[in-house]
Amino acid sequence: MSELMYVNYGRVEDYQWLVSNKSINVTGKIVIARYGKIFRGDKVRLATRYGASGIILFSDPKDYTYGVDPKVYPDTWWLPESGTQRGTTFMGKGDPLTPGYPSTDTAYRVDEESLKGDLLPSIPVHPIGYGLAEKLISYMGGDEVPESWRGGINITYKFGGPLKNAGWKIRIRISTRNIRRTTYNAFGMIRGSVEPDRYVLLGNHRDAWVFGAIDPSSGTAVMKEVSRVMGNLVREKKWRPRRTIIFCSWGAEEYGLIGSTEWVEQYIKNLAERAVAYLNVDIAVTGNYTLDGGATPLVHHALYEATKKVPNPNTAQAGRSVYDNWKMTTPNEDKTQPKISPLGSGSDFASFVQQFGLPSVDLTYTYDEDKYKIGSYPLYHSKYETFYAVDKLLDPGFQTHKAMGQIWGELARNLADSLIIPFDVRDYSRVLEGLVRQLNSSETGAIMRTKMSLDKLFEAARNFTKEVDAFYTMQMNVIKSK
Repeated sequence: MSELMYVNYGRVEDYQWLVSNKSINVTGKIVIARYGKIFRGDKVRLATRYGASGIILFSDPKDYTYGVDPKVYPDTWWLPESGTQRGTTFMGKGDPLTPGYPSTDTAYRVDEESLKGDLLPSIPVHPIGYGLAEKLISYMGGDEVPESWRGGINITYKFGGPLKNAGWKIRIRISTRNIRRTTYNAFGMIRGSVEPDRYVLLGNHRDAWVFGAIDPSSGTAVMKEVSRVMGNLVREKKWRPRRTIIFCSWGAEEYGLIGSTEWVEQYIKNLAERAVAYLNVDIAVTGNYTLDGGATPLVHHALYEATKKVPNPNTAQAGRSVYDNWKMTTPNEDKTQPKISPLGSGSDFASFVQQFGLPSVDLTYTYDEDKYKIGSYPLYHSKYETFYAVDKLLDPGFQTHKAMGQIWGELARNLADSLIIPFDVRDYSRVLEGLVRQLNSSETGAIMRTKMSLDKLFEAARNFTKEVDAFYTMQMNVIKSK
């Protein structure tokens, strides 16, 4: 039983503001925070570090509804008041009990208690919808929060402390517990005709929170369709790729990228020597506005080429390719090409990129992020991620799903079939030089320059570009006859 304190998004700066401006200490109290800005696991870890006894997370309508549209699911894609975002709060990836090595039957496992508070939560965590959050906030006392802390519920947001009703306290009752379970990865393979020991990997996870029609089943459906089409071509003896194509269906992604991470850890030596690229589609469609692509630099050129061959699925924009629409809606800094984001974490590409540097891609079709200032698609990880939502609200007619399958399939075909793998090394040097310039102009760069010169870093980037240009010239002069 405890008092209830509102901590905005539950970030470091939010707790620091409470201490500095309100002398509020949350030690021993339950805190309530809205989703957004940072990973939910960070919210839990920070609440623990600041001494909270529990944390309640809710999807605020300011972040998951649209002010000018009062309608919610099933009339629109906006989250209703009972919508609750589930999700892991594990701060690592893979099996937490076997860090850095595969979770086989005979593997040594660390003590779970040693992970609590840092990687695993040591306090109760409970997600709720904004309907229930409104009731809880209405019971809270204390001063009114500043405007930047106010959400979209039609109620006065307060810092909290003792509840309005004298003697009332709040309690979180959690009935879940950690249990070891076996999960499985599933694979399909089309063996290459010339280089069978070189692998182009396509991946999607199949586990979901509740129905998961968007995450991950939109991607699962597309991967199954790509595998069906390619499989039929092979069976009919019309085509077989030069290199092997492997379709990867990952288990337990939602619990912390477990299936893909454990597979990489088990086969990392073979993969590091033989894998060509990993192509990930977690969620195929969260909207029908434009493609959203993330990739490591070596795959940029091949991704652009694939999108140039696929018609834009928006029939109102006939004659455009996906590339044309992507470039128009999301151009890069100099507006010469579509923007491709760097890959961080959050989906199954993470271990391929971070543990052995495999060229990788992550694709989704998304909504207009300039128009909708929201943390994610509104129905994310809720019970309203249904087939109805995909069929009637996001992609009627499934034309966007079709386009995603064509992009994914063509990208895989090009990487698997080309005599010379279609990596453009110039993209790597271009991105590297851009990162050096970005570091130099950042606050971090300014601090570094007070203690050292960045001239050698610039020189190294220029030397790399010089070698890359020489390699590219040599590559262009290779005789490509079979």
